[in-house]
Amino acid sequence: MIRSALMLIFALLFLISTPSFACDLVYEVRRDDDVSELCLTIDKNMRGTTYRSTFWDVRQLYHYNTKNSLTRWEYSESGANTDFKADRNGYEIIFRGISNGQPLNKSLAVGEEIWLQNSEFGLLAFLTSKEKSKKFIVVAPEDLSIKKIFAAQPVTKEIAWNDQKIAVVKLTARLRGFLSFLWQATYWYRLPEMTFLRYKADGLPGVPKVDILLIREKGSP
Repeated sequence: MIRSALMLIFALLFLISTPSFACDLVYEVRRDDDVSELCLTIDKNMRGTTYRSTFWDVRQLYHYNTKNSLTRWEYSESGANTDFKADRNGYEIIFRGISNGQPLNKSLAVGEEIWLQNSEFGLLAFLTSKEKSKKFIVVAPEDLSIKKIFAAQPVTKEIAWNDQKIAVVKLTARLRGFLSFLWQATYWYRLPEMTFLRYKADGLPGVPKVDILLIREKGSP
């Protein structure tokens, strides 16, 4: 009994102390008075790019094919009793699993909308293209509502970062339609390799403001 309890404690300590070692990028997430860390891994292969993120009890997976189209999103949040998978199938996104403790089996009609669930990385192709703007959607995991977003043409500028001046690409996005004046998000990417540095978003009514900053990179001291 004692041996089993000790093994459980050591396993928990291992899980708590090691996440950042497996991360390609670690971000500090600030929401009002709360400050936490988000771990991100990136896996690129012949089938596309897969991003995996861990933040508190939320684990997500995003898979983009070689054409930079998001084909799968997996979302798990133990505290909300939520665990589902979402797949793009033509003009629909199909959801299967559990949401807020209830069985989930539904589809959302999205037409030809571009789906960029983790927009901070989904927008990378747009940054290196000749497009002047980008329209895309994300799905809110809490109620599976669709948010339609418009991203303006990015600009290049110089900012102070970790006591140094660096060149970045700055991108601003807003909700589409009459809600555009209520919410705005800004993204920063470090040149020349387009590393995602920061995301800052105004909160909608009842939703906290969010500020996400890169604090560690794999291989950095």
